[in-house]
Amino acid sequence: NVLIHEAKANSDKTTEGVAQGGLRLAEEIRSIVALHPGLSHLSLVGNSLGGLYTRYAAAKLLESDGTLLGLRPAAFITIGCPHLGVRRFTFLPLPEVLHGAASLVIGQTGDDLFL
Repeated sequence: NVLIHEAKANSDKTTEGVAQGGLRLAEEIRSIVALHPGLSHLSLVGNSLGGLYTRYAAAKLLESDGTLLGLRPAAFITIGCPHLGVRRFTFLPLPEVLHGAASLVIGQTGDDLFL
């Protein structure tokens, strides 16, 4: 059996930073796993900023025996995810002075991405 779930925890909540988004996602995953006790494996897929949320959530869900909430990890996939941030990887070079303005536009997430 396979369960595919599209997370909703961070819909319209992308300015509070990677940590907050990751915590919300981890809580949503906990809820879904609790509703489906027959699950044995867990795969996580995240796109762009969602990949950062997914990485953070996985770290929070990881147990000392290497499982995620008692489930065996199957796959961890991120697509177009800025794991290295965006400071040096923007499409157009941004003046250093504009990097600090990111938080004015996209809140804590801007600070996280322009570390």
